[in-house]
Amino acid sequence: MSESRRVAGRAHPKPDEPVEVQLMGDGFLDIFEARDISTTGVGIIVPYRFEGCALRSPVELVITLPRTEPFLVKGRIVHRTKVDSEFFGVEFIELGEGQRSEIARYVSDCDE
Repeated sequence: MSESRRVAGRAHPKPDEPVEVQLMGDGFLDIFEARDISTTGVGIIVPYRFEGCALRSPVELVITLPRTEPFLVKGRIVHRTKVDSEFFGVEFIELGEGQRSEIARYVSDCDE
């Protein structure tokens, strides 16, 4: 993982204000809640075995932050782990400046 990704501020959504993530790839579409999010990527908890997602797979995500309109982002799965459930780390590879600003504002608001 690059140093710039590690230093990006990361927010953990509040249970009563989840961040919804629609994950779309080759042959699949599902809706999850983010475990954490930053301007460089999003962590997604998948409560069941999820097939069809290989590492480095390109995906599209529709992200809905609390009190904002959904927006489309392109990314790729950079890690996948399994404990009680699966966890996907998705790196954003195409994120517009407006989208980056929305996420940065959300992260900043969560720190307050």
